[in-house]
Amino acid sequence: MYTKIHFDIFRSFFILLALSVPVFSEFRKDVFRSLNKNLIFAPLFINILKQVNVEMDFPLSAEGLIPQRHPIVLVDRLLDSNVEKSVSDFLIREDCVFVEDGRIVSAGLMENIAQTCALRIGYLNRGQKVRIGVVGAVKNFSVIQFPPVGATLTTTVKEVLYVEPALVVSAETRVGNDLVATCEMKVFLTDQEG
Repeated sequence: MYTKIHFDIFRSFFILLALSVPVFSEFRKDVFRSLNKNLIFAPLFINILKQVNVEMDFPLSAEGLIPQRHPIVLVDRLLDSNVEKSVSDFLIREDCVFVEDGRIVSAGLMENIAQTCALRIGYLNRGQKVRIGVVGAVKNFSVIQFPPVGATLTTTVKEVLYVEPALVVSAETRVGNDLVATCEMKVFLTDQEG
């Protein structure tokens, strides 16, 4: 027969397990704030939760989270990442291989979205080796404008589905408040390390 102590142990274990997984960082904050005070083991688990560092300070450098290397890198930083979405930024530089006549080209915008997906996967799997991904499909790719050198792209990828090895996102890229590009993208992870 299960007693209150058994129930508290099981509940505490599952809360701790869920809070230790990086993808549940938003959930972790909510549970930590509202952790039931009458748990017998609450003080112990609160101390453990404080030591489990699954939260990151944003922005984070893209280096080490994506397999791409200079001169192909089209994301500078991860500005935010949570259960629903990830946001990156990229300053368009003159020496960027995807710049022609002072403006980023469509392939560069698409690559920026793909690398934002890679950044999301790298962040969710941080602490593991970075794996190479390939774009499997792009749907409804639309370019509204081609930003010039010096503009900063802010790309948001919203997770539609993530069942490894596939990540499906809806994406939008902006410069300030102005929409630049949108698409739906499917990325597949390979077993190759970057």
